[in-house]
Amino acid sequence: MHGVEFGGELREKMSPSCGWALAQRDEQISREERRPERAVRRFSGGFAQSGWVFTIMCLGAAFAFGDNVACAQSLSTQSWSSSVAPNVPITGQCLGGDFNGDGVTDIACYSSGGNWSVGLSTGSGLTSQTWASSVSPSGSVADQCIASDFNGDGRTDIACLSASSGNTWSVGLSSGSAFSTQSWGGGSTVTAPVSNNCIPGDFDGDGRADIACYTGSGGSWALWLATGSGFTTQFWPSGLAPSSAVNQLCLGGDFNGDGRTDLICYSGSGSWSVALSTGSGFSTQIWSTSISPSAPIGAQCVTGDFNGDGRMDLACYSGSNGVWAIGLSSGSSLSSQFWSSSVAPTTAVNQRCITGDFNGDGLTDLACYSGSGGGWSVGYMTGTGIVSQSWSSGISPAVPLSNQCLVGDINGDGLTDLACYSGSSGTWQAAIAAPSAM
Repeated sequence: MHGVEFGGELREKMSPSCGWALAQRDEQISREERRPERAVRRFSGGFAQSGWVFTIMCLGAAFAFGDNVACAQSLSTQSWSSSVAPNVPITGQCLGGDFNGDGVTDIACYSSGGNWSVGLSTGSGLTSQTWASSVSPSGSVADQCIASDFNGDGRTDIACLSASSGNTWSVGLSSGSAFSTQSWGGGSTVTAPVSNNCIPGDFDGDGRADIACYTGSGGSWALWLATGSGFTTQFWPSGLAPSSAVNQLCLGGDFNGDGRTDLICYSGSGSWSVALSTGSGFSTQIWSTSISPSAPIGAQCVTGDFNGDGRMDLACYSGSNGVWAIGLSSGSSLSSQFWSSSVAPTTAVNQRCITGDFNGDGLTDLACYSGSGGGWSVGYMTGTGIVSQSWSSGISPAVPLSNQCLVGDINGDGLTDLACYSGSSGTWQAAIAAPSAM
C-alpha cells in the first residue's frame, strides 16, 4: 500500500495492476462504493458490447493525483435485434431518453404518420413498440425536435416545432407506454433548425424542461417555460447577443450550481458572456479566461462537471498533443487550467468525442473515437487533471458519431454507455462502460 495526498488528507491506495476477468453485472460494485471521496478509484475497464450479461474488465487499476494508469483491452461484441430500424444518419429520425421512467436510456425513432418506433431497453436487449401520436415532424428530427422531461414526471417526452407556424410545439408526453399529444404554443416565432436558435434546459428550476431561444435582437431571449400542460412564454433580456447561430457560439448548463440552467456564449479573446438564470430573468457577467476556441465552439469544446462540485465546467481541446484547456467554474468566474492527456481527437470534438461518467465517480469524463478498429481514447477526470486509458470496443461507427450513435445509461448501472445502429435490419450494437473489481 502507498500513501497519497487526496482531498487534503493522507489516505492509502492500492498499487496499480492490470489484469483480465469475466464478470457478471451483479458483481459490479455499487455506486456508493465508487464515491469520489474514496482514494481508490474503480476504473471503467472498457465498453462491453451488447449482450450486457458478461463484461471483460481491467482489474485493480487504482490511481490518485499524478498517476497515469492505462489498460488496453479488447472486448467481446454482441448485437441486439429490434424493430427499430432507422435510416443513417439516425439524427434524421432518432432521439434518446428514458421514455418509460425506469432509469434506463431508450431509443425513439420517427417512422411516418405520427408513429414512433420505440426501443425500450431492458438492460439486456430492446423491447420494440410502436407509439402512435400526432407528433409528426415534417423534416429531420434533429432540426425540429427536442427530447426532455417537459412535465416533470421522470419520463422523457418529445417536443417538435411546427414548421408551419414557428411558434407552436407539438408535444408528445410519455405515459411509459405511449405518447399523449398536445399542442403548446404562443409567443415568439422560431425557425428550424431549432439548434441554430434554441437551448433546452430547466431555466426556472422547477424540475421541468424549458426551451430558451434567441430572438436575434438586442440580447433578448424567448423563454418557453413548461408548466406541465403548456408553455408560458417570457422574454428575458440578457446582453448575450451571439453574432452567428446559437449553436456556433453558445452552450447551456448550470454554471453556478443553483439548479437552474444558465447560458454561456464565447465573445472572443478569451472572454465569455455568461447569463446566470435567476428563475425569472438573467444576470449577465463577463468571465475572462485563457480559453480561446474558434467558432463553432462545439468543434473544440464540451461541458461537464469535471471536478465534482455540482457546477458546470468547460473543456476545450487545444488542438495539440492531448492538451485540454479547462475552465473550472466557481459560480462567478472560470479558473483556467491546462490538463495533459492522451486524448487527442484528430478532427472536430463534436464529431468523434462523447462525455459522461464512465467510472461512476460523479465526475464527467471524455471518450474520443480513434476512427479505426473500435479503438477509443478515454480521459478520466480527477478534478485536477486527466488520467488516460485506451479501450477497444469492437464498435466501429463512421464519423461523425452522431450519424449512428446515441449516448446514455442503457443498462441502468449509473455509468454512461453508447448505442450505435449497425445500419441494417434493426440491429444495434451496445458498448457498456464496465466498472472494474478491486
